[in-house]
Amino acid sequence: MPTEAKKNAVEELKQMMEGCSIAIATDYSGTNVADITMFRTALRNEGIKYKIVKNTLMKIAADDIDKPEMKELIDGPTGIAFGYGDEQSLAKTLFEFIKKNNIKIVLKTGVMGSDILTSEEIVSLATLPSKEELVAKLLGQLHGQISSLVFVINAPIVNIARVLESIKNDRTELEASVEEAATEESSEPEASVEDAATEEESAEPEASVEDAATEDSLEPED
Repeated sequence: MPTEAKKNAVEELKQMMEGCSIAIATDYSGTNVADITMFRTALRNEGIKYKIVKNTLMKIAADDIDKPEMKELIDGPTGIAFGYGDEQSLAKTLFEFIKKNNIKIVLKTGVMGSDILTSEEIVSLATLPSKEELVAKLLGQLHGQISSLVFVINAPIVNIARVLESIKNDRTELEASVEEAATEESSEPEASVEDAATEEESAEPEASVEDAATEDSLEPED
């Protein structure tokens, strides 16, 4: 029959597993108590929980919360780091701390969601650029493309403006031509009437002189 201490240990493991986004198993057998204490403290400062587990209790806790994949973390002496939030942060913190302090802790396997990670995959995850670095790099690459996109978007607007300006100029020229033609048409009849009147006036006196001369020649001589 399980003791109260074992029950409490199982409950603690269940709470750690239920809220974590990633869990990474480590083999601590090659290190000492001082390094483990330093390691645990550094992880705690990053919001990471590190627990040296008993394999039997870990299996019971995994079964109780229906997370059988967590049992894949257990193999020999095992300390498990539980991460909450960004999955890469845990892998990067473990990898960099071990490398920097040269402590003999080995990254074994991991669980991310329902996926099992190998040690190679954990190292790959840890050495990837951070999310912030990727965003900064992406924004840098997009900056030039955005500038090109703005040019492409603005280019048709410029062309449309030019077309509209051309249409406006053509319309202005057309209206000017219509007005000029209307002016010429309205002035031509007036000129014809004036010319006709002038011709009639100039023709009448000549006709009167000829008639007078004719009348004089017809009078009888004395």
